[in-house]
Amino acid sequence: MMLKHFWKVLFSLGALALLIAPHHAAAAGSLQRVAGPNRIGTAIEVSQQLYPNADSAGTVIITRHDAFPDALTASSLAGLLGAPILLTPPNADLDPVVHAEIDRVLPAGGSVLVIGGTAAVSDSVIATLQGPYSVERIAGANRYETAVRIKERADSVRGYPLNAAFFSRGDTYPDALSISSYAALSGTPIVLVESDAVPVVVQPLLTGYLATPYILGGTNAVSDNVVGAIESATGAIVTRISGQDRYSTSAAIAEYFFPNPLAITIGTGQNFPDALAGGVLAGITVLTPSGTPVLLIQKDSVPAPIGTYLADHSGTIDDLTSGYVLGGSSAIGNDVEFAIEAVI
Repeated sequence: MMLKHFWKVLFSLGALALLIAPHHAAAAGSLQRVAGPNRIGTAIEVSQQLYPNADSAGTVIITRHDAFPDALTASSLAGLLGAPILLTPPNADLDPVVHAEIDRVLPAGGSVLVIGGTAAVSDSVIATLQGPYSVERIAGANRYETAVRIKERADSVRGYPLNAAFFSRGDTYPDALSISSYAALSGTPIVLVESDAVPVVVQPLLTGYLATPYILGGTNAVSDNVVGAIESATGAIVTRISGQDRYSTSAAIAEYFFPNPLAITIGTGQNFPDALAGGVLAGITVLTPSGTPVLLIQKDSVPAPIGTYLADHSGTIDDLTSGYVLGGSSAIGNDVEFAIEAVI
């Protein structure tokens, strides 16, 4: 217990990485770094982690590589279908390496779901894939409507609408990224809202059937006006899960939905690309049937709330299969990885 408290204090001081890095060979945990040469390559690596065998996925999801809303809101549908999320440049032909991964992981006749309109993923991508595969576009006029269409598609797959939803601010990514693994695990939709209003296209979702609404982030992210609108329309009580910043909110989400983690997934909270496709891996990983939290950290340090979560739950995390680090060392430094391994 004294040693555990020692690491916890070091994390809170931001000093752990420097102290542990020279001794990383003795680390207790074992994290696997999942990274490619760029964001597109990292998504391919995630796909290969999920489906190492050829022709083993039934569905693949494609989103644009340079924006977060479509990929993150697709996490719930991806988890429901067991589908990897692959990224391609917007308004351009399908990236050849992505095409190769689709051909590897998807058997002839498999399904490809393209998320977003033609400005996000061009019609040439669909034309390239039609024939060998069944291709469907899921899109709305903007990110808010696209998230609604993704939810409706998930309801169709499930056969009924889920009575829970995560409401997250649509113009920033950290909170949606932190919930993406649980969304994939549970199939719970991520619905995007404005900071101070529920978009008109989202309002039809606010019915009495929605019994368990969650707001992600504090009032600076999603105001109490949005809470009031949701509660008034649904008759339900909104549960807000939040912290003082993106890192403490990430820790709060992990504590709420993963109180006894067997493994973890580490992503950067400073940019979104490397972690875009990682929520699905974290949620439906082969490491544990209960999924893993996505914990946001900085490149060269572990924020105190995340350090506290790691120290508090180090006893439940498996030493041999501790989880994943999403992205290369330019996203999350090696010293920080070694430091986390030493604690868990």
